Amino acid sequence: MIILCKKSLAHQTHTEIVLIFGIGLIGLEIVNALTKTGYSPFTHDFSWTDRQQQASDASSIIDKLRTLSHDPMTGTGHGREPAIDVVWAAGKCGFVSSCEELEEEKKSFQRILELHGEISSSGLCNSARFHLVSSAGGLFESQKLINETSTPSPCRPYGNQKLQLEQLLLDTVDNRICFIYRPSSVYGFMNSGRFGFISTLLKNGLLNKEVNILGSMNTLRDYVFSADIGQHIANRITSNNTSGSIEMLASGKPTSILQLKLIVEQIINKKIYICCSSSKANHEDITFDVNGLPVDWQPTEINLGIRKIYNDFF
Repeated sequence: MIILCKKSLAHQTHTEIVLIFGIGLIGLEIVNALTKTGYSPFTHDFSWTDRQQQASDASSIIDKLRTLSHDPMTGTGHGREPAIDVVWAAGKCGFVSSCEELEEEKKSFQRILELHGEISSSGLCNSARFHLVSSAGGLFESQKLINETSTPSPCRPYGNQKLQLEQLLLDTVDNRICFIYRPSSVYGFMNSGRFGFISTLLKNGLLNKEVNILGSMNTLRDYVFSADIGQHIANRITSNNTSGSIEMLASGKPTSILQLKLIVEQIINKKIYICCSSSKANHEDITFDVNGLPVDWQPTEINLGIRKIYNDFF
């Protein structure tokens, strides 16, 4: 996990300390966006598998927060309590994860909820907002023109777990300080961990390797750039917003596998070969209503996002 702290001036009202659990595709982008605004990051141990070690790590985190909140270098030790934001962007589980894997992830989330409660009751801060990165694809699989009034209807254990985490948060924490983000199909680049579909298209295309998919070339998905999500969540963190929300983060412009193939081919100037395997579950389109997105949400055009990944990492 990462703890970020920003030096504060007397007139500033933004968040000062941020705890980010999960430094993957989205979590890393949140860290990048916050550091650009002056936050300093500190790595801190947190075990994802050892429950006894989690308790020890949580206690150590409280001690670290206590130190930061009274550190004159942060500007928070002069009678002004800092605000603290807790961000859950963790989870190695995906659409095909087993119920056992998902249950272990849920237990870790519950421990972070307990830690949030300990922070809120510790007297360390004025407020402790909670930010949860969920999954629109998991919650609304097979639905079309999804908006803020659509009812989640998960088709897999993965989607059910995401819905459970949202409900756990809303049942545990004051809803006025709960911020839930539901991104659609996220793409970006990972130095480790799962390679997403778009990164695989780029990599395999450059290596002249075939790409295998479950689904159809005409299947529609809504792709969002991980950096856009990180920036949007960072904006929410640095705002003085004390009114919780549930936000859909999508482009509102569905793209087929065939369209993605053509975009990537144009960028790398090479032919890409895709082998499709029949999968009824993955054939279903998932699309979003552009009118159901946040007014200040600014997604990058898909061709520009893919070109940025190519220029930066390949």
